[in-house]
Amino acid sequence: MPFIRKHIHIESDIKTDEAHTYKNLPKHGFNHAAVHHNRKEYKKGDTHTNTIEGFWSQLKRSINGTYHAVSPKYLQTYVNEFAYRYNRRNQTTPLFSTLSFGAAMPL
Repeated sequence: MPFIRKHIHIESDIKTDEAHTYKNLPKHGFNHAAVHHNRKEYKKGDTHTNTIEGFWSQLKRSINGTYHAVSPKYLQTYVNEFAYRYNRRNQTTPLFSTLSFGAAMPL
C-alpha cells in the first residue's frame, strides 16, 4: 500500500484482476474495479486488464526477440522505451519523424 499511495493519485480509477493484493484499495480511498478471471470474467463494463497485458506481452516479445536479455540495471530504461512506443501505437506519424521533429525544436 505505501508504494500505491506514493505513485497513484487518489482520484485515479484502478482496474485490476482479482488478485488479493488489490482488495483493500477501496478502504484506502481508491476507486477500484476488478474483473475475475477465475470466473471467466475478462471484461465488466469498461473494466479489463487487456491493455496492460498487451503491453507486457509486447515488451517480453521484444526483449526476447531483439535484445534476448536485459540487465536489472537497465530494465527501467527498456520499460520506458516500450511504454513510449506502446502509448503512441495508434499514431499515424512515423515514430522517427516524431522524434526527429522534436529533436530539431529550439529550446
